[in-house]
Amino acid sequence: MFAIITVRKALHVVDLNGVDGMADIRCEGDTLTLGAMCRQRTVERSAEVSAAVPLVVEALGNVGHPAIRNRGTVGGSIAHADPAAEMPAVALCLDAEMVAQGPAGGRVIPATEFFDGFLTTALAEEEVLTGIRFPVDGPGSGSAFAEVARRHGDFAMAGVAVHVRLDGDTVVEARIAVSGVGLTPVRATEAESSLRGATAAEDAFAAAAAATSSTLRPATDRLRPGRSRPGRAVLDGQVPALSSAPGPRSSAATPLGSRCNSFRCTPVVTTPVRTYSEVSAKAVEDSPSGRSST
Repeated sequence: MFAIITVRKALHVVDLNGVDGMADIRCEGDTLTLGAMCRQRTVERSAEVSAAVPLVVEALGNVGHPAIRNRGTVGGSIAHADPAAEMPAVALCLDAEMVAQGPAGGRVIPATEFFDGFLTTALAEEEVLTGIRFPVDGPGSGSAFAEVARRHGDFAMAGVAVHVRLDGDTVVEARIAVSGVGLTPVRATEAESSLRGATAAEDAFAAAAAATSSTLRPATDRLRPGRSRPGRAVLDGQVPALSSAPGPRSSAATPLGSRCNSFRCTPVVTTPVRTYSEVSAKAVEDSPSGRSST
């Protein structure tokens, strides 16, 4: 069953580029605030953002191509609320807060309450998203982002954002959001629970992947009737076999998985592809505690 999306013709178009503060990047205390009009490329290349919330920078590197990121805005991606997009998943993973402004004043909407459905948010018709607040990474924190796309720059078929905080070798906090598996980005709450209190090791990551896979209900892929989109495959640690036929620069009709090297698949998929366990492991390695133990 396919939904028909009706695009309404706007009577007036308001340019927000000249609104003061809408493109500011501010790090105050334990909060990083991005103006909704911040260009994705600006945020991606910001040393301040990279130091405060590295997951945002890593995820933005997967958005389209540099020419797209030069014009696209962080707030635009989040307000558009495409369930396959990177920034909504990151906002949900990090428990970000959306700052909205309307005729009645301003309000703050938690990411867990912001995404209502496909391309639908909790913003009222007369409200505008003005900023996004992200918590700054604390001691022992690490994060990672990975997705699968048919080719680099395409919308991802599935992706996962992971943020963990360690106390020594113990996971004391875990937040996981999955994109491309439903009408909105999805928090993997069972996987988060399985990781909390566990020792940061491969078996714990594998258990978290299994917990997430068992609860996911990916939408049917309209390009392959009867088959689900590869959300479970990303989390199970299996690179989805999108095609076994040779690509334009491939010399052999080998399965896609066997053409993976250093988490990069070519030529059918050129987006970095990592298993759920590898993403979790990278998040741990990126944490100060993880680095000190290796």
